[in-house]
Amino acid sequence: MRMKHGSDRGPTISVKPRLLAAFTAVAMMFATAVPSLLPRTAVADGPVDLGPTDSGFYKPGDIHLGDDMDRLDEDHGVATWVGRDMYIGGRPAGSDLVLNGNKSGDADGRGFYNYTNAPTGSYAAEAEGLTIVKGKLAINQIKDSWSTSVWNTKGDRTHFSGGQGFRFGIAGFGAQFRPPSGSTALVVAGEGSNISSMTTGGKTGNVGAWNHNGWIGVTSIWGPAQKPPTDVNTWTPVSGEASYKARLTGNATYSQAYVDGYNPKIGNFPGTSKKGDRDSIGGNQGAWAGDDLVTWNAPNPLNVNGTDRSGYTEKIKSDSTTLQGLESTGKVTVGTAPAESATYYRYSYNNNGISYSFDWPNQGQASEKLITFKGDGTSNLQVFNIKNTDLTNGNQAGIDFKFTDIPEGASIVINVTGGDVQFNTGWRFWWGDKQIGNGYYLKGDADVQKAYVDAARSIMWNFADANLVTINGGQYYAGTGGGAGKDDGDKPQDWGYLACGTGQESNFNKGCAGDDPAAAMLGSIMVPNGSFDSHVTTNGRVWVGEDFMMNNPKTAAYFNKIEGVTSSVLDMDQERHNLPWSGSVTASASMIQWQKSDGSTLIPGSSWKLYRTLDDAQKQQNPITTVTDNGTGDWNPTGGIISVTSLVPNKNYYIRENGHMQGYEPNNNIYLIQTTNTGDTLNTTIAKVWNEKGGNITGTADAALTTGGAIINTPEDQGTNIEWGKYAAGDTAHTPLPGSSWDFSSDGGTTWTEITDVTDSVTGIVIKNAQGADVTNTNIGTVQTPSTLKFTASVTPTGAPRGIIWTSSNAAMAVVEPDGTVNVRDGDGSTVVTLTATSTSDPTIKATVSFTPSLPDVSSIEIFKAGETQLVTELSMNAGNEVKLEADVQPQGIAASWTASNSNVMLTTNSDGTVTVTGVATGTSVVTAKAGTKQAQVTVTVQEDQTRTAVYILWSGVDSVTFKVDGQDPAIQTQKVASCSENWFVGYVYKNRQQFTIGDIKSNTGAQYNVTSGTPTVSAGEPSWKIEGGKGSQGAPSCAAQRDVSNPNGPSVFADDVVVADEASAASALPEVHAEGDSNAAQSSALQDVDSNPGRFKLENLPNGTYKLKEHTAPDGFTLNTQMYTITIADGQNGQKVVTWDPNHVDANGVAWISDKPTQVYWEKVDSDNDNAPLAGSGWTIEQKSIVEGKEKWAPINEVLDCTKAPCNASVTYKDEDPAPGKFLVKKLPVGEYRISETTVPDGYETPKDANGDPVYHPFEITPDGEETVLASPKPLGNKRTTGTVNWKKVSSEDSAASKTPLAGSEWQLTYTSYDKITNSDDTTTPKETIICQLTDTGSSCTVNGESKNVAWAVDQDSDNGEFSYVKLPWGDYVIVETKAPDGYNLDTTEHRFTIGLGSTEENKFEVSLGDIENTPGVVLPATGGEGNTLIVLFGFALIAISMVGCGVAMRKRI
Repeated sequence: MRMKHGSDRGPTISVKPRLLAAFTAVAMMFATAVPSLLPRTAVADGPVDLGPTDSGFYKPGDIHLGDDMDRLDEDHGVATWVGRDMYIGGRPAGSDLVLNGNKSGDADGRGFYNYTNAPTGSYAAEAEGLTIVKGKLAINQIKDSWSTSVWNTKGDRTHFSGGQGFRFGIAGFGAQFRPPSGSTALVVAGEGSNISSMTTGGKTGNVGAWNHNGWIGVTSIWGPAQKPPTDVNTWTPVSGEASYKARLTGNATYSQAYVDGYNPKIGNFPGTSKKGDRDSIGGNQGAWAGDDLVTWNAPNPLNVNGTDRSGYTEKIKSDSTTLQGLESTGKVTVGTAPAESATYYRYSYNNNGISYSFDWPNQGQASEKLITFKGDGTSNLQVFNIKNTDLTNGNQAGIDFKFTDIPEGASIVINVTGGDVQFNTGWRFWWGDKQIGNGYYLKGDADVQKAYVDAARSIMWNFADANLVTINGGQYYAGTGGGAGKDDGDKPQDWGYLACGTGQESNFNKGCAGDDPAAAMLGSIMVPNGSFDSHVTTNGRVWVGEDFMMNNPKTAAYFNKIEGVTSSVLDMDQERHNLPWSGSVTASASMIQWQKSDGSTLIPGSSWKLYRTLDDAQKQQNPITTVTDNGTGDWNPTGGIISVTSLVPNKNYYIRENGHMQGYEPNNNIYLIQTTNTGDTLNTTIAKVWNEKGGNITGTADAALTTGGAIINTPEDQGTNIEWGKYAAGDTAHTPLPGSSWDFSSDGGTTWTEITDVTDSVTGIVIKNAQGADVTNTNIGTVQTPSTLKFTASVTPTGAPRGIIWTSSNAAMAVVEPDGTVNVRDGDGSTVVTLTATSTSDPTIKATVSFTPSLPDVSSIEIFKAGETQLVTELSMNAGNEVKLEADVQPQGIAASWTASNSNVMLTTNSDGTVTVTGVATGTSVVTAKAGTKQAQVTVTVQEDQTRTAVYILWSGVDSVTFKVDGQDPAIQTQKVASCSENWFVGYVYKNRQQFTIGDIKSNTGAQYNVTSGTPTVSAGEPSWKIEGGKGSQGAPSCAAQRDVSNPNGPSVFADDVVVADEASAASALPEVHAEGDSNAAQSSALQDVDSNPGRFKLENLPNGTYKLKEHTAPDGFTLNTQMYTITIADGQNGQKVVTWDPNHVDANGVAWISDKPTQVYWEKVDSDNDNAPLAGSGWTIEQKSIVEGKEKWAPINEVLDCTKAPCNASVTYKDEDPAPGKFLVKKLPVGEYRISETTVPDGYETPKDANGDPVYHPFEITPDGEETVLASPKPLGNKRTTGTVNWKKVSSEDSAASKTPLAGSEWQLTYTSYDKITNSDDTTTPKETIICQLTDTGSSCTVNGESKNVAWAVDQDSDNGEFSYVKLPWGDYVIVETKAPDGYNLDTTEHRFTIGLGSTEENKFEVSLGDIENTPGVVLPATGGEGNTLIVLFGFALIAISMVGCGVAMRKRI
């Protein structure tokens, strides 16, 4: 993560889940409660807009080091925090310390005592600014600082006051950055101390002083009293300086040395002896008591100057953890400082200069280690990590530091890991291209002085893992000379050097160790969990969780014309210079803070831009900076709270959201925050709000503000899903019916969208980029940060539900919108972001596209030797030798790719990003490192190494090989020859190409290799020798020529999909590219059924509102349901949505089941001859009409047979479902035109024909919204019965079979009983009709049910007498009986029975032939008239006569 603040580049977010943002840590901002953010609508009169060239960031006043104590830059922070005990001196060993005035021997020649139960003596002098000691304060100062000498006109000293002790609050030479005058500058609370008891001067308390004491007030002038008696010298406080106070818990204590008697001496001059009770902390210079500036037994001392500091240790621990969690933005390299000669000067108060000279070599004990911190060149917060093992000078004199590529005004955090730290500071310090080690020198270069302060203000050293940090002072191994100025040049006894020991004064401390505090430490120092033993002047804040020691026990020089013995060759004893860390809130700068909320809960991860004017914000142009929550520019570690510091007071800042978190709607409003407060008082009020067009907003709802003033992003309304299903009416199982479509309206029915029943399941998803290329499940490489990408996703097959949800694996780096637009917000150049498109209808179907967001554009690339700081553009090397190079790419985090112009060198990329260049063949090769569009080159000249011989050994099947030269240890380790496909190894023998013998060749398995031919002895002068197949010979294998090796990771390239930030507006206008053949691919969010189950419907992501739904097309075979449904979606309780259907058909699963009735066509088959009684047994063909090539075509779709008994088989499509005989009900015919025709006629019935003898068709139509039941015919469809025939012939029985002659004259009675019956009231049945006809050869007469009627069929159809034929006989039973015989024949009364119709048992049920009906001859009576009649009459008379004769005979006999 590259955490920055105030950067004007795009947003930067951690790839990890919310690493805490930069360090409000060490300011007071986190201790400040976040006030309520109450929105206002009126802009205050005071603040004004920034000018077009104003940076928008506060530029601090000219804080600089100097000795003008009248100057005061007010500081409201804590300069020095000590979480336990503070020592001016070395800390005694042990715990629960008991400190007292015990001493060993008398005072030394300078008047100081060796106290045995006390801190070791220290030459430390001053602590500038506010010092808070939570525990106890123990002072054993042995520096004669703030002493006063009086000189006569001859230049002789006539008075020496002795030192006045360690000064708090003001440093005579310092930043003059201090609390306001009259404030407290020293606090000792006495809490949690490791000192169980401390007694000095016979008094026990929380402050102790042994030799010199401490003091807090202003400086004073020694001389004649300003009040009588004026001939008495005294200390008179000066005017113009700020005056400070001390608040100390516990009883007042005294300085032990003054109680014991203090006899000061400087050089050979004795000062004024003093003895008595002098307070451990005095008031003004020279005072023995507090001068009303010191409060003992102070109540509530940790409420300092109105601010509660009691929790400061916990705060710095928390803040240290915050800083430790930051990821590095820069690079740390360790090397040796360059050789250099330099003279350092110190301009003092009353002389014209002290100097000391150095001549540093680049190696050896006198050299100095150099640690280089190379920033990324852009971040306003530069973060470096360094191990404690690197922060040690080892056998070098000290450590110098160099900082490069640090933007102006940037803050720096150096996290030191690994535990305790101890090192000596070096004498040099590079800030950019300037060596500023002498930057405190008041007569030096002004730019160097400024850089010195800038560096000190920028750096924060975070020793989070250390229990003890010991920073020792500079050493003198490189010292060459020194002096105290020309005024003292002829008085060698007045100055000299003591570090190398007595008698070495003239050696100027050359070649000896030192502990000089003038080799100062630049930057603030934080040791939250341990103690800090400081032997050097510190320039910045010092915050320590436990003990702080200002410890300078060693003497280095004496300057008797100044203050005598010192621990510094420059007479610059340890001081605490209070320079504020630029990462902290300054009293003069302003800080704004706002919150991001969803209306109730803070939302982390948003990104913002700050603008100078409303116009800039509206047009989104010329931003001051980009701020990302817990990232770029944010100083508050709480997600959802964004703080920006170091802003200009009394100005208007217009903030506008630059990037919202995924899952939330963007907020395009413009908000105004005014910097009316400074220091650590936050500016949180939203003063005014405008919409994106610049229109003023007054209501909190439109302003998107909570009542507490937090800026709202509403969660993306994913909407609400509604579901319904289509089923057949009466189906209690709700079996879905496929094929319906629906009309859906969101505006009350003004406009409608057709929703079709999607039945194809999603089988895949295709992702395409903005250029239309398929990028499904691919990694498109590195994309630029910031940028906008565009992807479209479509489902396969085309007809499947199109619903797709996009998600990002790292929304902090890249947010994907629902339409596939991707805002790439940040990257680290290594983390891969995966976008996933998921089908909403089948979440198991997914597709991905991945990319790596880059670091910002490459601004530069340089090549260095690994671990060194000098640029390399050319180098020479021997063949076979290696040089490791590294490319410094800015901004950092982008890998370089390496190539060589030819095979003279071999390149091997290492895991740490460096590349090893191996000389292969003599000649020149250009090695190029590329990153982005930048490249750097090194020209490598490979020379023949005349000192070595390359030995090549071919040995298959082994992993490594060693051999010995001339039988001597150590064995030479070979390496595989990468360019050879066979298993060649090479090792190098450095014997100046003298003759040698190769032996003891072994593999990693211990196997021995023997040279069986040739020779193992290498001839003198041979550059190479090879052993192959047991034979040794001169030369190298041909495969040993090397090839270029490029970065295996490949160059860092940008994907084609990227639209860089400057082109983002154009990208938004790019048309989406759809999947081929899918014109609807872009409409993944359009209304569409996303349930692929047939007959089931689901609409997703509907916002709150009222909707209308009606069936557009019914499923095939069903009638349209005309019901209009009203669906209401509204907010319910606890964030739930309430969906209401009217009418309500919703089941327990939230599915509204809507029924359709099947289409029905009905007709009846009746017996036309039986009063249209239902007629069973018919069969029908249903045909459907279609238009083919403009012509009407009828196609049979089914045969329908009469179902006459329940249950009918409804599973058979288009069958009769009415079990009543003769009644037909066919369901589920699709919409269309149909006709039926009878194709199966019931037995005994006639087939209907039209007038032309063609089949009779009955047309009907099924319409979407027609009748529920369609009649195939408006009236029953009748069938006429097949009628019967009967015939017979009347003949004489006497005729032969061959000559039957019809007999005329017979008469007959035909009795007909109908087949059909009627049911009487008593449930008995009687024939429906009884007909009796009298039939003759010439006619008939009939009665029907007793009534005389004509009967159409009772007409003889045969014209011949004696032959009878009747047709169209209805169904029934017939009986024929002769009622009159032909003349001359006997009457035949035989009944002739037959049946017409289905009741007949005969095979032929409709054609009856009675055949010949015979009559026997009888008496012939002639008929009247004609011959025949005469004969008859005559014959009759004959009979009579005969009869009479017979009668007479009979009578006679009787008589």
